[in-house]
Amino acid sequence: MKLFLKYTAIVIGIQILFCILAIAIVNFSPGHDSPVGVILLFLYMPTIALVSAVGNFRGESAMIDPIIYGVPSGILIYGMIVGRVWSFVKNRQAQRNK
Repeated sequence: MKLFLKYTAIVIGIQILFCILAIAIVNFSPGHDSPVGVILLFLYMPTIALVSAVGNFRGESAMIDPIIYGVPSGILIYGMIVGRVWSFVKNRQAQRNK
């Protein structure tokens, strides 16, 4: 369990740094139209779509709220999935080396 939490925290931290870097690149690019922002949204599109479907947003909130709630949800969900896989692989390697 400690490995899972450790690797999940590492992956979540990397994703947060990637998001901060992507936002900085988009803000400093001329015209604010860098393709890095599109890549960021594309990576988290499954969780954005899930939040949009479950959220039942109306009006202007339907445009921005799924992104605001979907990206952090995606960071947590992807972090837990990758952390679990990573800890499973490391645990298997440790068992084979015994």
